[in-house]
Amino acid sequence: MKRPTVLVLSLATAALALAACQRNQLSSGQMRAHYQRVADIRLAIIQGDLQRAKVIARIVAEGGDATGLPASAAMYITEMRDHAREVADANDVTVAALGTARMAGACGNCHRATHGGPHYSVVGRPEQGAGPLSAAMERHYWAADRMWEGLIGPTDSAWAAGALALADLPNYQRQIRASPRDSADVQALAQQLHQVAVRASLASADNAREEVYGEFLATCATCHQITHGGPH
Repeated sequence: MKRPTVLVLSLATAALALAACQRNQLSSGQMRAHYQRVADIRLAIIQGDLQRAKVIARIVAEGGDATGLPASAAMYITEMRDHAREVADANDVTVAALGTARMAGACGNCHRATHGGPHYSVVGRPEQGAGPLSAAMERHYWAADRMWEGLIGPTDSAWAAGALALADLPNYQRQIRASPRDSADVQALAQQLHQVAVRASLASADNAREEVYGEFLATCATCHQITHGGPH
């Protein structure tokens, strides 16, 4: 499968979040570094690169101090590092993907408790188009970014926009290049992703969103491992 050049979407999202953090009085260089590392873990999972995700997660788990942050943030920093340790110790991408989603959820819980964190506005999603694979993948990444923002914000509107975009994807899976041996698995993963989108659109509780986002990441990672695709 040809790798779509849409990584700029993820990078733009990270840049917006970092700029928002810089404007927030509760933030610090330490927290900005945490945000970037968590984003890097997510990208590694999407790429299907479990080993890279584990290495970065170990850095987050070991962490530094949280000097300058309010006392109400302490429990969430501990929670985030615990989930980072889950990723660092994971033996398969499914476990690592769920740990990554839970890290994002811990960030969102902290932002809610401290009235801090980045503030997102939903940007227009890519056009549906006639169904080229690259267009479908761009919408995948757009949805992945919005749902991620929904967890980290936490931002209900971003989550809803991402889930809807994922559910609205046209039938694209037959355009994915896979060996005859892997074709059935790729088809099944595409169908699974649609089911994940339906559950995402219904998920309202934070923990339910973490679970479904973890499955979303794991599905992307597995497909990219099979097809040698994904962002780079």
